Amino acid sequence: MKLYIIGNGFDQAHDLPTAYWDFRTYLEKTHPDFLESFEQKYEIYPGASEEYKRNLLWNDFETNLANINESVIIENALALDMGLESGPVGIEDTLREYFRNEYKYIDLLAGYLKHWVRTIRIRDTLPIVSSILKSTDDQFITFNYTSVLENVYGIDSGRVLHIHGSLHNADDDPILGHGNSNRIEDIKGRKNHAQISRNEAEVSICAVLHDYYRTTHKNINNYKHKLTYL
Repeated sequence: MKLYIIGNGFDQAHDLPTAYWDFRTYLEKTHPDFLESFEQKYEIYPGASEEYKRNLLWNDFETNLANINESVIIENALALDMGLESGPVGIEDTLREYFRNEYKYIDLLAGYLKHWVRTIRIRDTLPIVSSILKSTDDQFITFNYTSVLENVYGIDSGRVLHIHGSLHNADDDPILGHGNSNRIEDIKGRKNHAQISRNEAEVSICAVLHDYYRTTHKNINNYKHKLTYL
């Protein structure tokens, strides 16, 4: 028995458009307003070159999810004029809701990712790895969302572990996220300091950024248990 560990290069070797830049192309066609708002959080503005967009965000998409410029975001938030006579005092919940709306795109991102993967057609894909094609009792760990192993190579789904989720199983949504736990702790510390200083505006934006980092964090420890099923 062999253990195969498969990444996105496997799907791309089958000429499938599964790179995160392909995901961006999908968003540009289907949700352009969302894409523009999303990229601006990473200081990518209309007119930027493709090379700039790729290098700043899309070439290493999951890692870069944590690389928003939080200092600029916090400064802009603190300078926000909400037209209140007393200023941002006693309205922490209101501010938090406002900033949460500003970052609601992350709730949409996973859904759009799922829709995009569904558009990747593998029906006419042909196998190119003969050893996998002849596999009988080998086990597979794949980081891919597609079902190339199951549908193209005829591998029984019980021998395939989609460590980041799969569309082969309707209940196994794709898992997307970064691994930078330091950003979570740093913004938590800044929020705590703002609470001591009674700066409600900074507490609110830090709380939302903390939620954002935590929501987009992919804690690999949460998925180790899957390996016991191989």
